[in-house]
Order: sequence, then structure tokens, then C-alpha cells
Amino acid sequence: MKKILYFAAAVFAMAFAASCQQEKIDASAAKDGELVEVTFEIAATDLTTKAIIGHEPNFIKNLQVGIYRNGNYLPEVQAKVSEEFGRGLTAKVSVVLVKGQKYDIAFWADHVGNPYYTVDFNAGEAGAQYPLVTVDYAAGEANNIYRDAWCAVLEDYHVSDNSVLGQNETITLYRPLAQINVGTRDYRLAQKAGVTVTGSSMTVKQAPTKLNMFTGETSEPVDVVLERSAIPAGTLIVYYQDDAKEAEYDYLGMNYILVSNVPGAEKEIVEVVIDFFEDDNTARINDDIVVKNVPVRRNYRTNLIADDVLTQAFDFSVVIDPNFDGEYAGWDPSFDEVQYK
Repeated sequence: MKKILYFAAAVFAMAFAASCQQEKIDASAAKDGELVEVTFEIAATDLTTKAIIGHEPNFIKNLQVGIYRNGNYLPEVQAKVSEEFGRGLTAKVSVVLVKGQKYDIAFWADHVGNPYYTVDFNAGEAGAQYPLVTVDYAAGEANNIYRDAWCAVLEDYHVSDNSVLGQNETITLYRPLAQINVGTRDYRLAQKAGVTVTGSSMTVKQAPTKLNMFTGETSEPVDVVLERSAIPAGTLIVYYQDDAKEAEYDYLGMNYILVSNVPGAEKEIVEVVIDFFEDDNTARINDDIVVKNVPVRRNYRTNLIADDVLTQAFDFSVVIDPNFDGEYAGWDPSFDEVQYK
């Protein structure tokens, strides 16, 4: 049977809040300029696909903001959250900056207390510092929604000399991650044949572990092994390119990997290995399913789907749906209808 791999942009609802902190500013950076409060309205992207069950719009609780001037990180300039994210999908964050000056600003959001991501705002040398994100894939199991994350950067942000009552800006955060989903239509057929899949694992060959948020460059790739865990609840909704037609599949897996955002090199090709388990996720029911040449892209979903993942041999084809991510318009024909086995 033919299986179809959809490589589609996906944007889930997100929400988060950060604890309020006292406003501080580096006096050496202020010099003789006047101070002004800049308010950033942090906006979530549109909810264009149905979320996995349990992926609530307010499960993101940790927001970090880094301020830079002339390539130097200013740790004393701290953000204050004046309004928390709710189901309105926005929050307000205020910082005190100097009129007439330019700053680089980095925003990072993830689940509070998670062990997966570390942000070093002090990476690099004086005059060339940047925010460096490190991913610890070993800390996470497969199918973990709390490995989701979002970020954005403002470069050369100018604080207007004409500011009197402050400035207001809107920032939209996007995933620095690609999401890889696995879905099938023969889950219940396998159950009737005596096999109930309760868990899955995924290995992604040579996925990067570090991200320079300012340049979008990734580095230090490793073979990522996401250990077996319960399969996601709910239904995987897949949208066809023609007429926005959609189809439904049972989830067998869902995982995130870091992907480059260097202009002209946003797409990457990876090799994915999938295994399925029953009996409380302890008994493997298949030989390794190896899928080579899988296209992944930052803030997109790659959907590995078929009618018969569990009950028959299969191959994949690729179709890209351009309708889900405002950052990228149109699909890449080079990935259209490519066969993989």
C-alpha cells in the first residue's frame, strides 16, 4: 500500500507567563540618554491545526528575554511581565531601555522546569555575544509534548528619540523545531488481530544540539534516541494540498528536533528509525522501520502517515502543504511526490 508523508507547516497554540522582576538597567549603558519603557506584546501564531490532547494553550510557563547592545549581553536589563498569557494567546512584557539606542533582543519560551533546553545568553566573547540554546535529547522520552518551545529575535531594534509615553511592539514567536509525526489507519485492525500498540520510540540521525538564536545556525549534531513512551492521544489531522482537504489518522508518534534557520538552508534531510511496543511499552512488535531522506524544516510538521503501518509492508511519498506557516509561502516542488522506502 502507498503511504504518504506530508511535510506541512504547523503552528500550535501556545501560551506562557514569567514571574515579575524588578526593572533594572545598566547605568553604564544608559549614559546621558533618557530611559523609556518599551512594551512587547508577545503573540502566538494562528491556531491552524488541532492540538494533541493534553497540549493546552497555556502549558508554556517559562519566558526568557535577553537584551544586547553593541554585541554585549546586558544581564541587568530584565523583563517584566505585566499581563499573563491566557487563551487570548498574548502577553505583555516590558523593559526599560535608552532612547536613541539600538538593541538586539532574544525571546525564548518553553515549559517551566523542563530539563530539555538551556539558554546561555552570555555565549561568545565581548562585542560578539549571542544567545545559545542547547538541547539535551537524552533528558526526554519520545512523544513528549513538553519538549515544545518557541523563540524570536529582534535585531537592531531602535528605541525612538521621540518616545514620550513609551513604545509598543508586537512580537510573534515560532518554533525553532521541526515536528515529526507518525500516523496510521490500521490501528484498530491490528487490535482485532491481537496487537495493541501502547508506545513508540524514535531515533533521528545527526540532529543538531545547539542553536545560535541570532544567526539561526545549528551545530554539534548527534544521533538522537528518544526512548519508548506512550503514544500520543487523539487524532492526527493531515491536510492535503488540494482544496485544503483533510484526513484523519491514529497517532503512533510525535517528536521534535532542532533545525537550522540559516537563510537558504532552512530545510534539512534526516534519517528516522521508528519502533512500536505493546504490553506497557515493553514488548517491541516490529523490526526497525527505517525512513531515509525525510525532509524537515523549522516550524513545520513532517507527517509520516499510511493506511497500513502496523499490518503490511509500506513505502512513503512526499507532499508539501503550504497553508500552515506564515513565515514561508508556497511549497518546494523538489519534495513533491518523492518515493521513499
